[in-house]
Amino acid sequence: MPRFCIDTSDQQRFVRDEDGLEFADVEVAVNAAEDAMSDMAQDAFPGGESRTFLAIVRDEHGRTLVQATMSFRVNWLPSRR
Repeated sequence: MPRFCIDTSDQQRFVRDEDGLEFADVEVAVNAAEDAMSDMAQDAFPGGESRTFLAIVRDEHGRTLVQATMSFRVNWLPSRR
């Protein structure tokens, strides 16, 4: 199986995947990247109001194949009394 690296960022820190994992194909690697961004968002909130998450999928030669972003924003509304 081919090896893919998934680099991630949460706007505060960038983590480069040096080892990678084996996936059946790039689509499965992208699904893993999406899952990673979802996990990052869950870890970041509550406590933040806006953040953009990034995942970069690279092949075993270091070539970037896909860049995915996910934005999350919390808008606090004035309470109604």
